[in-house]
Amino acid sequence: PIAPSFRDPALRIAVVSICAYPPDHPLALPKLTPANRHAYTERHDYALRLHLEPPVIGAHGLGHQHAKLAATLAYLQTGDFDWVAWFDCDSVLMNMDRTLDSIIYQYTQVVPESDDETPVPVCGEHRDWELAGDWLDSWVPPSARDKALVEIQQGPASSVKAFARQFGEVGGRVEDGQLILDFPDGA
Repeated sequence: PIAPSFRDPALRIAVVSICAYPPDHPLALPKLTPANRHAYTERHDYALRLHLEPPVIGAHGLGHQHAKLAATLAYLQTGDFDWVAWFDCDSVLMNMDRTLDSIIYQYTQVVPESDDETPVPVCGEHRDWELAGDWLDSWVPPSARDKALVEIQQGPASSVKAFARQFGEVGGRVEDGQLILDFPDGA
């Protein structure tokens, strides 16, 4: 897994939000969200593109619901950013330590290089690893570790058993370099 605070300074990332509420709007979002976005983007050296009033870049008369797509596309098309993340104005970032980089590397299977030029393994990347043992995501807080723990046992001929409080016991196998678990409901 990738550390939740991992930051790749070579990635040019922008955070885009539209908080263009009328001045008399009863919600506190236009006051709360900008400070939240500034704190997060400054902490991780991301570019912030926060729109507090219309017109919004690239929107060309669109309503706010559609302007977010146009604004995100406009920033992507500039070529100034490798990644552009959209956050609705009503979303508040609670975990300021979790980086977008960690999410990008975790789920796009981009493998960052370590100082010694050895690729860092990414969750889901196949290696000839021994799978048996306790598995736990690094971001799980200590108070939830018992509930989130997955125990894997390997048997003969690529057979596998997995145990976890959230799903009980299931069988499975390693096939074509992938771990496949056979859940009773077919999930």
